[in-house]
Amino acid sequence: MLHKHPEIVATDETVHLQGGCGRHCYNSIAFIRYVKRLVEEMAGHYASNPAVIGWQIDNEVRGVKCNCEQCNGLIVKLPV
Repeated sequence: MLHKHPEIVATDETVHLQGGCGRHCYNSIAFIRYVKRLVEEMAGHYASNPAVIGWQIDNEVRGVKCNCEQCNGLIVKLPV
Protein backbone atom coordinates (compact mmCIF):
# COMPACT_ATOMS: atom_id res chain seq x y z
CA MET A 1 0.00 0.00 0.00
CA LEU A 2 2.89 2.36 0.76
CA HIS A 3 4.24 2.09 -2.77
CA LYS A 4 0.83 2.64 -4.34
CA HIS A 5 -0.22 5.42 -1.91
CA PRO A 6 2.84 7.11 -0.36
CA GLU A 7 0.51 9.80 1.01
CA ILE A 8 -0.64 7.39 3.74
CA VAL A 9 2.67 7.84 5.54
CA ALA A 10 2.69 10.52 8.22
CA THR A 11 4.92 13.49 7.51
CA ASP A 12 6.79 15.91 9.69
CA GLU A 13 7.62 19.40 8.46
CA THR A 14 9.99 18.13 5.78
CA VAL A 15 9.91 14.38 5.15
CA HIS A 16 7.75 11.28 5.19
CA LEU A 17 8.29 9.35 8.42
CA GLN A 18 8.86 5.86 7.02
CA GLY A 19 9.77 2.78 8.98
CA GLY A 20 8.38 1.25 12.12
CA CYS A 21 4.80 0.58 13.07
CA GLY A 22 2.11 3.19 13.31
CA ARG A 23 3.63 5.68 10.91
CA HIS A 24 0.44 6.13 8.91
CA CYS A 25 -1.63 9.27 8.66
CA TYR A 26 -5.05 8.54 10.15
CA ASN A 27 -6.54 11.30 7.96
CA SER A 28 -5.21 9.97 4.65
CA ILE A 29 -8.14 9.46 2.29
CA ALA A 30 -6.49 6.36 0.80
CA PHE A 31 -5.83 4.92 4.28
CA ILE A 32 -9.45 5.52 5.34
CA ARG A 33 -10.73 3.81 2.19
CA TYR A 34 -8.53 0.73 2.72
CA VAL A 35 -9.48 0.43 6.40
CA LYS A 36 -13.17 0.81 5.56
CA ARG A 37 -12.92 -1.87 2.88
CA LEU A 38 -11.08 -4.26 5.20
CA VAL A 39 -13.56 -3.79 8.05
CA GLU A 40 -16.56 -4.24 5.73
CA GLU A 41 -15.08 -7.42 4.22
CA MET A 42 -14.32 -8.89 7.65
CA ALA A 43 -17.75 -7.96 9.00
CA GLY A 44 -19.43 -9.59 6.01
CA HIS A 45 -17.35 -12.73 6.33
CA TYR A 46 -17.75 -13.21 10.08
CA ALA A 47 -21.27 -11.75 10.54
CA SER A 48 -22.96 -15.11 11.03
CA ASN A 49 -20.17 -16.76 13.03
CA PRO A 50 -21.34 -17.00 16.65
CA ALA A 51 -17.77 -17.49 17.87
CA VAL A 52 -16.76 -14.01 16.71
CA ILE A 53 -18.15 -11.20 18.84
CA GLY A 54 -15.75 -8.51 17.66
CA TRP A 55 -12.18 -7.80 16.70
CA GLN A 56 -9.56 -5.16 17.36
CA ILE A 57 -8.64 -3.19 14.25
CA ASP A 58 -5.29 -1.87 15.46
CA ASN A 59 -3.22 -3.23 18.31
CA GLU A 60 -1.10 -0.10 18.65
CA VAL A 61 -3.42 2.89 18.41
CA ARG A 62 -1.46 6.00 19.24
CA GLY A 63 -1.35 9.65 18.38
CA VAL A 64 0.75 10.26 15.29
CA LYS A 65 1.66 13.87 14.63
CA CYS A 66 1.39 14.49 10.93
CA ASN A 67 1.84 17.68 8.94
CA CYS A 68 0.50 16.54 5.58
CA GLU A 69 -1.95 18.76 3.68
CA GLN A 70 -4.89 16.70 4.93
CA CYS A 71 -3.89 17.10 8.60
CA ASN A 72 -3.11 20.78 8.22
CA GLY A 73 -6.59 21.45 6.89
CA LEU A 74 -5.51 22.31 3.37
CA ILE A 75 -7.65 19.45 2.06
CA VAL A 76 -11.01 19.45 3.78
CA LYS A 77 -13.04 16.87 1.85
CA LEU A 78 -13.16 13.51 3.66
CA PRO A 79 -14.69 10.37 2.18
CA VAL A 80 -18.05 9.20 3.42
